[in-house]
Amino acid sequence: MAQVPARNPKYSAADLWPPGSKDRDFPPAAFFPVYVGNFLCQQRAELVARVQQYFASKGLLARMVFVRSAQNDPFQSYQDKTKLYDCLVYLTRQRDAQDAVKYLHRDKYYGHRLNVFPGRTPDIMDPNHSVVYALSQNMMQLPTRLIENHILSATGFVAKSTKRFSTNQLIVQYEGPVQQEKALRDYRYMFAHPLTVELSQQQDFLEEDVIDELRARSQKHSTFLAMCPEKHVLEALYAGTKPDVGLMDWVADPLDFVPKIHKPRENVLFQIAESTLRKFGITCSFINKTSKIRDKERMAKFKRNAESNGRQLRSKYQKAIEEMFRLGNVKLPWRMTVGRCNQD
Repeated sequence: MAQVPARNPKYSAADLWPPGSKDRDFPPAAFFPVYVGNFLCQQRAELVARVQQYFASKGLLARMVFVRSAQNDPFQSYQDKTKLYDCLVYLTRQRDAQDAVKYLHRDKYYGHRLNVFPGRTPDIMDPNHSVVYALSQNMMQLPTRLIENHILSATGFVAKSTKRFSTNQLIVQYEGPVQQEKALRDYRYMFAHPLTVELSQQQDFLEEDVIDELRARSQKHSTFLAMCPEKHVLEALYAGTKPDVGLMDWVADPLDFVPKIHKPRENVLFQIAESTLRKFGITCSFINKTSKIRDKERMAKFKRNAESNGRQLRSKYQKAIEEMFRLGNVKLPWRMTVGRCNQD
C-alpha cells in the first residue's frame, strides 16, 4: 500500500483555496489537478466521495473531483460496465499533486492498480517500452489486474503502466525496451501490435479537453467549487490524522492470483509468432519451446524468415516508430511537471 510522506501534516481552512484562486474568472486554474484512472466504485454517484476519502487516507486534501458528463466521455458505457472510472482531482498545493503522481500511481484500491498522472500535461507512453495487446475471447472479461498477473507469471516482468479503454484492447508499458522485447518473445496468449501516436497518451483526457464543461461548472456559487471532503474526513485532515474511511476494506486484494488461461492452438501460435515477427522484428521463443509441432514445413519456413529478415524487420519497426512520433510532434521522454494552469 502506497504511503505519501507527511510533508504538510496538517491542513487548515486557509488551505481550501490556493492563493489568488478567488480572484480569477476561472478559479480551478489556481489549483493543481491530477488525472486518476482505474478507480473502482460500485455506484457512480458515490465516486466523488470515494476519491476524496482515498486521498485523505494518504494525508492529501482532494478539494474538487471532476467527472466528465456523457457527452465528453466516449468510454462512459465501458466504465459503467466495469465500475472502473477516471476523473480529475484538484489539490490545493503543487507539492501534493507531485506527491500524488509519484507515490499513488500503481497503488492498489480494492485490488485494481490506479493510474495517476498530471492533469494538465500529457504523459506519453514510450513506444519502445510498450505493446498494444488484442485481447482474446477468454481474456476480454478479465479485469486488467488479472491480465497483468498472467503476463507477469509468463514473462517475469511487471507492467509499469497499463491503459484499457475497451473490452478487447490493452496497452502495457514495460520498464524498458529489454523487458518489452522479452515479453514479445515469451508471451504466447495474445496478438501484439506497436503503439501508435493516437493511443500513446496515458490519460484518457486532460483539463484542456473538458475546459468548456469545467468553465460551466465553475461559475460563481457553483456546487463544483464548493466541493469538500465529508466533515469527519476534513476534520481529520485539519487535525493531521488519518480519517476512518474503511481502509482495511480497500487494501483487501481479491485479485491476487493468476488466472488459468488455455494455451492457443498450434495454428494460432504460428499466427501470433508470424505477426510479431512482421510488426516488431522479434522472433518468438515460444515457437521453439512448443512441443509436438505438427506442421514441420510451416515451422521451417518461419525459422528461415526469422533468420533472413528478422534484423531488417526490427530496424524497420524502430525507424517507423521514430518517424511516426516525430510527425505526430510527440516528445519523449514523457515525465512532465505538475504546474499551474494559465487559463484565466
